[in-house]
Amino acid sequence: LERRVEDHALGRLESRIDKPLDFENHELPLRASVGYSVFPIDGDGIDSLIEKADQDMYEAKRSRKGKLAPI
Repeated sequence: LERRVEDHALGRLESRIDKPLDFENHELPLRASVGYSVFPIDGDGIDSLIEKADQDMYEAKRSRKGKLAPI
């Protein structure tokens, strides 16, 4: 429940990033895997916060593996 606002913001960010880029009359699919952490919920020091954000980012990558970016 504490991360609900952050999850919503992350969803909005990803929806804006996950759009094709028009480059020289070609649409290139873009994707970004984002992880985040919240102080003090996810850790109380920079190392633990970075570790949590990294874990979230790699989980996002794993959950998308094999899926094509929407065009």
